[in-house]
Amino acid sequence: MKRYLAILALLPLLAMGGRQQGMGPGPGMPASAGGGGGTASYVQSCGYNPNNSTSQTSIACSLTSVAAGDLITVCSTWLTSSQTITVSDGTSTLTNGSAAYDGYSGNTFYGQCAYLLAANSGNKTYTVTFSSGSVYEVIWVEEFHTTSGTWHYATAPSPQVGGYLSPATTNTFTTTGTNQVITMGWEYAYVGASPSGASIGGNTPTLDSTASSAIGSSQNKYYLLNIPVTGGSGSVTFTGSTYWVNLVMAYDAY
Repeated sequence: MKRYLAILALLPLLAMGGRQQGMGPGPGMPASAGGGGGTASYVQSCGYNPNNSTSQTSIACSLTSVAAGDLITVCSTWLTSSQTITVSDGTSTLTNGSAAYDGYSGNTFYGQCAYLLAANSGNKTYTVTFSSGSVYEVIWVEEFHTTSGTWHYATAPSPQVGGYLSPATTNTFTTTGTNQVITMGWEYAYVGASPSGASIGGNTPTLDSTASSAIGSSQNKYYLLNIPVTGGSGSVTFTGSTYWVNLVMAYDAY
């Protein structure tokens, strides 16, 4: 009889799927942490523009207290000739994205970005080394953090378009993640062209004032966080026609 009564006492628990202390949560109960969406955030940036007409083979800028695992993006523009670039933080060699170029008064604008999906921690100097000498090199570096997952390269418009026209618009692209970073930065030939109306996929991006101020008025850097883009482009409008390169890269964390 006692055994029979004990079995009857267990029936309500069995009907609830056997949930007891230390077992999985039931309906309406909080689940344990892990996985999920997460959000991306801007951490810090640097930029350097020596405005140097003398041929150089490298350019660099530094970030302090970089967190391990963060996303690092490094972009550079330069003038005169096609280059093979190598980007390093002194520990790892970054992965290069596709290059952009555009003719300018008998010379050529070039631009290219690179990325490190899991940053090395500490005070880091990021160096772009050119395969041969170039002039008017510019560099900007950005660090982004995610609350969940690890960073992955998503996409970039290819080719990234240049021209003597306005607006400066990349080819269309699509992203699917909601925990993401899309970066955009450009250089153009004529300061008097006055850029405005920066857009990424129809969204107004955030101006990276630190990198933009360090580099100068003809190069502005933007980013868009946690908003997917479907069939959109990166674009900026100039008051007049100008030569330009516009670099857009997208990353997801999951």
